[in-house]
Amino acid sequence: MSLESLNLTERQLLLRVEQVAGLMEEKHEQLQQSGVFKEYGEIHEAYVGLIESESEGLEALKRATFLMWYEQVEPACFTGVFGLSKKVNRKVLEALERRSKADGLDFELKWMLPYYNMIADWVFSRYAGLPHLQSFLAKADSGF
Repeated sequence: MSLESLNLTERQLLLRVEQVAGLMEEKHEQLQQSGVFKEYGEIHEAYVGLIESESEGLEALKRATFLMWYEQVEPACFTGVFGLSKKVNRKVLEALERRSKADGLDFELKWMLPYYNMIADWVFSRYAGLPHLQSFLAKADSGF
């Protein structure tokens, strides 16, 4: 899938999430039963599949990073994002590590990552073996 088609699919999923009503637990159950959580997982995996793309890789990495982070900071009943694969999340972090090591973080990632880390540092710190990413975040966090 291309970024364009993934974006369209995400927009359609968001409309489905917004239509769910009831208590948080009821919304969660409805999203689970309707397959929204599974579909967001598939989108997340598709973004990760594009990370090495010359033309779409950087944007795909940003979107995959956002979904990974978003799952941790907002209730699934409001976002539709739940149960993302730990293996896929690890691939996102490894891509961020490679880019950090090669000084390949663009302006937007240099802003996004410290901001995300400031709000939910556990998202990035729970995975070992990411010294360049951790160093970048430690230096960037001091700027906030």
